[in-house]
Amino acid sequence: MKLKDSREMVKLAIEQQIAKGEKEFLSGEVESAEDFSIALGELKTAFQVWNSHNITLLRAKFDDENIQREYNPRISATSVDLYNPPDELEQYNDLRSRVSKKISILKGFIGKLDLYEERPMYGASGGRLDAFHSEVVRVAGKSLKDGNLRAALIDAFIALDNYVQTKSSYHSATGTSLMQTVFSGNSPILQLSSDQEEQTGFMMLYAGAIKAIRNQYAHNVVSPSDEQEAMEWLGFASALFRLVDQAKKVAKP
Repeated sequence: MKLKDSREMVKLAIEQQIAKGEKEFLSGEVESAEDFSIALGELKTAFQVWNSHNITLLRAKFDDENIQREYNPRISATSVDLYNPPDELEQYNDLRSRVSKKISILKGFIGKLDLYEERPMYGASGGRLDAFHSEVVRVAGKSLKDGNLRAALIDAFIALDNYVQTKSSYHSATGTSLMQTVFSGNSPILQLSSDQEEQTGFMMLYAGAIKAIRNQYAHNVVSPSDEQEAMEWLGFASALFRLVDQAKKVAKP
C-alpha cells in the first residue's frame, strides 16, 4: 500500500477535513423551530459537499483501490416506517451521527499512515521536503510544491515567530525583539545552552533569521534566485524549529 504524497501532507489534509466537519456539523446549536428547518436543509447540502470532498481527497492521497470502500463501508439496510417518517430533530441527530462516524473513519486513516509506503515530498524542481521539521512542511510545503518560493519562506519564518511565542508563553513582542528577549544571553526564557556566550550566539541566529531572511522577503518584492536557495533557507528554519523543541524553559515571561 502506498501514499501519493508525504505522510505529513496527507495527515494535514485529513486533519483539515476533520476540523471542517466538526466545526460545520457538530459545534453549532439551533435556537428556534424556524431556524431548525432552515439549518437542516443547509446542513444536508453541506454534508454532501463535505463527504464528497473526503472521498476525492482520499482517492488523491492513497494509492489503494480499497480506500473508498473503507470510507463507505456497507451497512445493512434498515426498514423505514413510511407512515411515521423521522421528524426534523431525528433527521438532525442522524446527520450529526453520520458526520461523527465519518470523522472516526478519517481519524482511523491517520492512525494507520505508518502502514503505507510514503511518497517523498518534493518541491517544484525536485527538492526533498519530507526531512524538514513538520511545521515547515505544514506551512511552506504547498507553496514550495507550487513553485511559490517567496511565500514558502515568508510563511516558514512567520510560523517560527509564532512557534517561539507559543513555546515561551511570551506574547509581548514579535520579530527581532521577541527573539532577543526569549533567547537572551543574560536572562533567557528558553535556554539552549548553559554557556552565556553560546546562548547569546543562539539568540543572534534567531534574531538574524527574522531581520535578514524574513524581512528581506516580507518587506520587499523579491524572491529566492532558485529552489535550491529556498530549500537551504527552509533547512535553516527547520533547524531553528527543532532547537525550539529542545529548548529548556527556565524563566517565566
